[in-house]
Amino acid sequence: MPAASPDIPLLSQHDGSLEAALFGELTQHLGKSWSATIGARAYLARVDNEQVG
Repeated sequence: MPAASPDIPLLSQHDGSLEAALFGELTQHLGKSWSATIGARAYLARVDNEQVG
């Protein structure tokens, strides 16, 4: 481009995300009217952001 040309801004943007969740539960009966329950939850979140310009 000629030297007198206006500046052209160059922009670049990238967004990415990853999310995952897992849940589990276990129940043990302890007689006729009693039970015990245990549960676990795992969660993963990842976000990547990039910007140039």
